[in-house]
Amino acid sequence: MILEFEERLPSIKKKLETIPSKHRLAFCASISQRMLPVYNTFAKEEGLGQPELFQIALDEIWQILAGKLFEIDKLKQLLESCDKACPKTEDYYTSEWALDAQGAGIVICYTLEYAIEQNIRYAGQALTAAHHYIFEHLDALIAENRDILGEELFKKRSELIVNHPLTIREMKKENEDFQRLKETKILEQKFLKWLYTSSCDEGKILLGLYYNIFPDL
Repeated sequence: MILEFEERLPSIKKKLETIPSKHRLAFCASISQRMLPVYNTFAKEEGLGQPELFQIALDEIWQILAGKLFEIDKLKQLLESCDKACPKTEDYYTSEWALDAQGAGIVICYTLEYAIEQNIRYAGQALTAAHHYIFEHLDALIAENRDILGEELFKKRSELIVNHPLTIREMKKENEDFQRLKETKILEQKFLKWLYTSSCDEGKILLGLYYNIFPDL
């Protein structure tokens, strides 16, 4: 069913090939920044994790986008540390945020890998991971509320996921970011400030939608 979900989403992975490498990194940074509040919530709820580490990693990416020289060794160290700080779901099976926090961590790790390797495959994996964990989260939410939804709607869960406010809002933001990046030849400070700020604000809104149980039903 994950394939059906991906096929029905307005994928822009192919479009990433049409923009410069630095613009791709900005796109990945935007997705990562929106995912960070999920990890932060996990850390707050469980009293564990290293939310400051992931923000340091993203700050490094934003600074590179603003013109700071690449420090490959520093990026590799941040990647190694972030990878270790991703929660293993089998260790936190009672936490409702563990899977989502793991997803956020993986998206950020792929963003760091793209910065290091400049291989478009990692940019695509960051995007795919974000979609995957939205799917997994909403699929679990539907399963938990199967009795409320009823069997008929439960069988249409892929459609429910695609049309959930969380999915729609994330897809809208991704398309907006891509269009703005496509129209922007040089990543100037004003543009990067908008991209960073809008991603932070949108991340808070998305967080509020994570347990929104299909309000239109």
